[in-house]
Amino acid sequence: MKKNENISVRFLFQLLLLCIASATWAQDASKQINEIKRNEAYLFEEATAATTKEARELAVVKLAKVLADYMKENNPEGANKLDDFKDLAEGAEEIVTDRGSQKRVFLYFSKHDIDETAEEASETDAPETQETEEPMEPIVQQPTPTPTPKPEPVVKQPEKTKPIGSDPSKSVSDDSLAEWQKRLISSFLSDDLTLLTAKDLVNTYRIENKIKRYGSKSNPPAQAGKAFFVFVDGTDKVVAVLGRDTGGQRLNYVNGNYENISDYDTYNFIWFTLNN
Repeated sequence: MKKNENISVRFLFQLLLLCIASATWAQDASKQINEIKRNEAYLFEEATAATTKEARELAVVKLAKVLADYMKENNPEGANKLDDFKDLAEGAEEIVTDRGSQKRVFLYFSKHDIDETAEEASETDAPETQETEEPMEPIVQQPTPTPTPKPEPVVKQPEKTKPIGSDPSKSVSDDSLAEWQKRLISSFLSDDLTLLTAKDLVNTYRIENKIKRYGSKSNPPAQAGKAFFVFVDGTDKVVAVLGRDTGGQRLNYVNGNYENISDYDTYNFIWFTLNN
C-alpha cells in the first residue's frame, strides 16, 4: 500500500513540473510573438483552429495574401514572376501555442528576406543590353596642357558606431578574415544573443553594405561554402556561429573548434555572406 502511495506522489510531482514547464514555455512564446508584432521588420499572420495542421493551413493562406500585397507594392516586377505566394508562405518561421482547447499558429517572415526574393525574381531572365558601336571620330592630336595642382579636399570620416549585440570581450581568431570582418563576426558571439536580435544584426550590416546576401532555414544559400551560419537552440539562443567551409569543416567561433555543418541539422539558423 505504501509503495502505491509513493508512486502516486511521484506521478503528481512529475505532473506538476510538466505543468510549470508548459506555462513557462507559453509565456516565452507569447513574449516572442509580441516582440515580432512590434518590430516593423517582419510580416506576420496567425490562425486558431482545433488542430495545429488546420490552424497552420489557414495561417499560410492569410500570410500569402500579406506577402503578395507587400511585394506588389514594393517590387511589382519581381512579384509578377513568382508563381505561388502560398509556397513562399509555407517557408515562414512559426510559433505554435495553445489557446484554450485549440491550437494557435503564428507565422512570420522577415521583410528583408521578402525583398531579397523579389530582387532575385526580378533579375531572372533580365534582357541583356546590347552595346552599339559609335562611329569613330578622326583623332586630332591636342597639345597636353600643364595641369594645375589642386589641394586635396578634406574628407571627414564618419564616426564608428557600436553595432547591436557587440561584445568587446569576444575576439575572433581567424587569419582568413580582415579586421573589420572579425569585428562583425564577434557581434554574433554575445552571450544574450537570440535569433531575433541576430536577424536585426544582419539587417543592420546589410544597410551598411557589409553583408551581401542572407537568409534563413526556409531559403538556404545557393553557395553554402561561402556562407556563415548562426545556429540557435529550441529557446532561440545562439549556440554556434560557423565560418566558411574549409575542406568539409567550419570553424565554430563560439568554442574555437572545427565542426561539420551536419552536426546542427536539427537546429534553426540564419546565414549570410560578406562583402569582400
